[in-house]
Amino acid sequence: MSKRSESQQPRKKMTFVKKIIVFFVAVCFCSANIVGQEWRSAFTTVTLDNSGVLTVRGNGPMADYHTGSTPRPWFNSRNNIRIVVIEQGVTSIGRNAFSDCTRLTSVTIPNSVASIGVGAFYECVSLTSINIPNSVTIIDVATFYNCRSLTEITIPGSVTKIGNQAFAGCSGLVKIKVEGRVPPLELENPATVVINVFQGLDLGFIYLEIPPGREAVYAGTAPWNFFSFEPQVKGNFSSYSWVYDIIERTFAINGTGDLYNNTFANMSRFQSKVRSIVISNGFTSIGNNMFAGYSELTSVIIPNSVTSIGNGAFFGCRSLISVTIPNSVTSIGARAFRGCWSLTQITIPRLVTSIMDGTFQNSGLVSIVIPNTITSIGEDAFRNCGKLTEVTIPRSVRSIGNSAFQDCGALSKIVNHATTPQTINNSVFSGVSATLYVPAASIDIYDSAAGWGMFHNIVEIQNN
Repeated sequence: MSKRSESQQPRKKMTFVKKIIVFFVAVCFCSANIVGQEWRSAFTTVTLDNSGVLTVRGNGPMADYHTGSTPRPWFNSRNNIRIVVIEQGVTSIGRNAFSDCTRLTSVTIPNSVASIGVGAFYECVSLTSINIPNSVTIIDVATFYNCRSLTEITIPGSVTKIGNQAFAGCSGLVKIKVEGRVPPLELENPATVVINVFQGLDLGFIYLEIPPGREAVYAGTAPWNFFSFEPQVKGNFSSYSWVYDIIERTFAINGTGDLYNNTFANMSRFQSKVRSIVISNGFTSIGNNMFAGYSELTSVIIPNSVTSIGNGAFFGCRSLISVTIPNSVTSIGARAFRGCWSLTQITIPRLVTSIMDGTFQNSGLVSIVIPNTITSIGEDAFRNCGKLTEVTIPRSVRSIGNSAFQDCGALSKIVNHATTPQTINNSVFSGVSATLYVPAASIDIYDSAAGWGMFHNIVEIQNN
């Protein structure tokens, strides 16, 4: 009896352990398999597949939901929803049906849908594409509130009323096409469409496409009269003109001579919109702080007529990834590209003789080749360039300013061709752990020189 009991004991333990394992696997599986489910919503059935496509099918309206008291049954699955497809037969999209689906990118709506409920796509911040069919008559309150990835939307002629804050916070909008011959009116106040429908938007930088011959009607109705009825916004100063393409978000500047200091930096309406700048041939300089703070700017074309780039010209252009400085440029001002986080590479023209204070500070540069025409590197020139891994200093450089490469934490290779070390202090490379490559005959000199002797690994330059 005791032997049988002892022999059975391990099997009981194993069975218990297996049960525990099976239980946890089941729990994990259920947690992971939030998708692939089905729910009822009034007269419709809602399903979510494993690829993130949520489909609504049925004949009749979806149910309305109230955040907190009656949440949608698919609320816990909202982060898995990428695409919403409403099938023919569904007549309305329920209140808050897809609010806070922050990963939702596109929605397809059939022409059986007559209304889109309050907050239906509220805070769908990744939504880039949606079609509103010609069957929809009402776009309700806060329907697309803060759908900031939407760039274009078409409001069909069937829509007669739009709710308050329906498009509030849709900061990415550059074009709205309205197909109705009569402007849609505001849902709560039929006398007009109050500007809160588009709260927070700079309507003058949104192109409103309307039916031919209806401009006078829309121009006499607020807030439609605040939109641009042309896809381009134009302006001029005393010696040059500019054109801003609303759809392409391109800023073209035409003229000759100097681009005056701060001219466009003071045009704050452009700073969060312009993505590309094209400067025409004929300009000779880019003034101080000219495009400072253009946070969405990604590329700049500078013509070979330009000889100087002013102080802080592109300061804080954090999205700038592409800029070609022509060989005609002889000077680049202090802090010209400071804070350009996305700028990973740049070529310094050979006519430039000095890198000024803070010129590339806090930028995204990965490597930099300093031409052998450079004689000085200013204070903070490359400070806090956290992605900078390699730098080559030619023998022409005679002075390096304080903190020039301070806190370049990724810097692993420094090549200095000067046979006599530049006079520096410990701040120049503070926070840097790199291998220093110098001429073979100068290793001992560098090892004992102030600011250079702090490097633990000083080796001979390897000839390629």
